[in-house]
Amino acid sequence: MGTSVDAMRNSDSEYVKAVKEAASISITRMYDVYMRTPLFYLTPGYQKLRKAIKMLHAYTDNVIVSRRKQLEASSNEKAEVASEEHEYGGKKKEAFLDLLLKTSIEGRPLTNLEIREEVDTFMFEGHDTTTSGVSFTLYNLAKYPAIQQKVHDEIIAVLGTDPHKPITMATLNELTYLEMVIKETLRLFPSVPIIGRKCVEEVTIEGKTVPAGTNIIIGIYYMGRDANYYDNPLEFIPERFEGEKSVEKFNPYKYVPFSAGQRNCIGQKFALNEVKSVISKLLRHYEFVMPADQNHEPPVLSSELILKPHNGIPLQIKPRAPLTH
Repeated sequence: MGTSVDAMRNSDSEYVKAVKEAASISITRMYDVYMRTPLFYLTPGYQKLRKAIKMLHAYTDNVIVSRRKQLEASSNEKAEVASEEHEYGGKKKEAFLDLLLKTSIEGRPLTNLEIREEVDTFMFEGHDTTTSGVSFTLYNLAKYPAIQQKVHDEIIAVLGTDPHKPITMATLNELTYLEMVIKETLRLFPSVPIIGRKCVEEVTIEGKTVPAGTNIIIGIYYMGRDANYYDNPLEFIPERFEGEKSVEKFNPYKYVPFSAGQRNCIGQKFALNEVKSVISKLLRHYEFVMPADQNHEPPVLSSELILKPHNGIPLQIKPRAPLTH
């Protein structure tokens, strides 16, 4: 977006706290039937939710207005953007917010409200989801050393022995086994374990009629562990995603860690590449192992809006010896 919340070093920032507050109240409403009735608007929780949303909107509005003024003040913004060079050569990519500010629909620019809705989607939905994906992927790599070694071998084959070589979209696309590992991780530990949908028309499912307007909860976490969809569903087998583009082999609607249909995750390709980038960088420098003093039981899970390990994931990190050229 062209701005930084700096959530890792400033976890107590008002923005981060507002995101956590809104997420906590939202997940409570999902499970508590009374919180889904008009009675909710009489509770302290509603006032807290309003306050959190007001803060989130104010932050986004401030970023949008500030950036719009900067662009309007530029006498030759196209030349200015074109003159900015990326540190590795080539033209610097524009921030997503800048693209929205310059976008027109039917000849008119997007309003600040329309832009805010798009920006809030990325900011809120991207919060903690990548962290969850990276954490559980590292857990599985540490738990299965042979798989970690295979991923590391692929990274070296694609990127070479220089641990500081920049990664590109082309090289990311070549890390096919790493992608299978990440997808298998998301099958077992989807960053968003449940999603909601509203039934737009009456539908019959296994003899049961679901009226139009009914709110439906879809358990992505349980779908990924269902023996009706996967052989040996609790085993970690990245190879099950090999050749997934074959319709006969893989039905896309049984694997939905990013949701599916018209309301699927807007940033799923970006998120997958982000996790691939982080994991490939980490594995070039470090080996991840399970601590010897741990019982290696599966992590206790805590589901807010995002699936998280309740007490974290204890891992040992060992620096890798430099590879010879």
